[in-house]
Amino acid sequence: MNETVTQAHLDDTSTRVPRLGEETGLAHAVTIKPGDTSHRQGAFIALVVFLAAMIFPSVWDNDATIDAVANAMSYAALALGLNIVVGFAGLLDLGYAAFFAIGAYFYGIFTSYQVLPLWSSFWDPFAFVGLVEKINQGGPDLVHFTLSFWLALPLGAVTAAFFGVLFGAPTLRLRGDYLAIVTLGFGEIVPIVARNMEGITNGAAGMNGIQPPKLFGTSFGIDATPYYYVGVGLICFLIFASTRLRDSRVGRAWMAIREDETAAAAMGVNPVKYKLLAFAIGAAFAGMTGVYYVAKLQTATPEMFNFNVSTMLIVMVVLGGMGSVWGVVAGALLLQLLQSIFLPTLSRAMHDLGVSMGSEFLQNIDFVQYTQLVFGLLLIFMMLFRRDGLIPAVRRAPPLAFDEQHAEVARGGFANLDHVAQWGAPSALEVGRYGALRRPGGLEQDRHHGARRRCPRGDRPQRFGQVDAIQRDHRAGAGARLHRLRRARAARPQAAPDPRTGRRPHVPEHPPVPDADRARERHDRAARAAALGPVRLGAAHAPSGGGGT
Repeated sequence: MNETVTQAHLDDTSTRVPRLGEETGLAHAVTIKPGDTSHRQGAFIALVVFLAAMIFPSVWDNDATIDAVANAMSYAALALGLNIVVGFAGLLDLGYAAFFAIGAYFYGIFTSYQVLPLWSSFWDPFAFVGLVEKINQGGPDLVHFTLSFWLALPLGAVTAAFFGVLFGAPTLRLRGDYLAIVTLGFGEIVPIVARNMEGITNGAAGMNGIQPPKLFGTSFGIDATPYYYVGVGLICFLIFASTRLRDSRVGRAWMAIREDETAAAAMGVNPVKYKLLAFAIGAAFAGMTGVYYVAKLQTATPEMFNFNVSTMLIVMVVLGGMGSVWGVVAGALLLQLLQSIFLPTLSRAMHDLGVSMGSEFLQNIDFVQYTQLVFGLLLIFMMLFRRDGLIPAVRRAPPLAFDEQHAEVARGGFANLDHVAQWGAPSALEVGRYGALRRPGGLEQDRHHGARRRCPRGDRPQRFGQVDAIQRDHRAGAGARLHRLRRARAARPQAAPDPRTGRRPHVPEHPPVPDADRARERHDRAARAAALGPVRLGAAHAPSGGGGT
């Protein structure tokens, strides 16, 4: 005898899903816990990787290798920021190294001895909180900036985000190759400006004497181990932020723009807002990483932020998987370690082999010079054989519930039609621009701000950036003037220009269906539904308490 799915089954800690081929019995059901096993596996793998990263300096006591891994972490952080722009929002940015340079020079200017303004009483409050100090070099008193590294991380992110919005605003109408060319220009402008502003950046010679970070009064100095742990913390924070952004409403809007910007705008996504937000957040990641990178090296030169850095970051994102958070981290670490450890080691091995064999060619070979060639071959290989990257970005589909898996459909009409809202009901709402609800009479109630305003074209929904939920004539009682306007607009072969922008809508305006035709259609539907009868449910879904049909 088939069991009935009661409320106790639904309130249980597990959901019982019958096996394939089983009708309704629950005797041999498979128990699936609410928590997805893939989430648990991912969390377990992330915990193992974190613990391995924390004990790595203790196990591998080699300062050069730890320093190389710390540098690789800085590029992994940059790849996470570029993944926001390229992977999530689909905006090809070839000048991402510019924001990296902005964060680096921000920290360099406020910690080195390059910029030394004259001392005055204006700097006394800043000296009190430890941001500046008074120095004397045989002349008048000067100001030396002593900005803390831990305070410079968020400030560098905010500064880079500001320039991200500033650089991204002129590119809002560009797509594809044109966007890439403009961003490439921005990426070349910043190193040129840094090279020519010798009074601030020391020109091509670069900034020297940048202060290392301090923790509880102890300076990091040139030891690679504390920078390694700071890099681990930075990567963990950026991974957490990227994951939360990806699964949020903002991340879904970015992905909608990436797939089809026109369709996203038609569904209510504001492309201007979310594009600028992608540029700002991606630039903030790069600015924060620039502060960390230049504090570790304690120097900054314009050649550290050239076009090769941007191309290498693009290769990292493509290799790991565009849109994949863990993929871009793996791709960045792999490529950076390939460049800094594997290729030099291979070159030394070939050199030793050439010495033993007496081959001058093998003695002079240097694989580090062919780094860009290796990156190009990797891009070609990934585009031909694995376009999704090493760890593709996937979106988990929610599992079907028990009722959804065993839904039975029978011939018949619709029962209880009196509970269904009628098309001609005056309380129907339309979804207006950017989530506003339009009420009959031309009023809009903004769901977010609660501001009521008169719609300038109350007889039809707006045509830009919204969902046209209902397009019908439901304003019969708005007055004789509104009736005349409606009839005049319905007779026009083309929609009138928007009074705010002066442009004609792209979607043609159709005349509304008369009320008499709508009433006749409702009557015909009700008659057909009554003739077909109510929808019949299967025996497995019949109520257990009796009284069902």
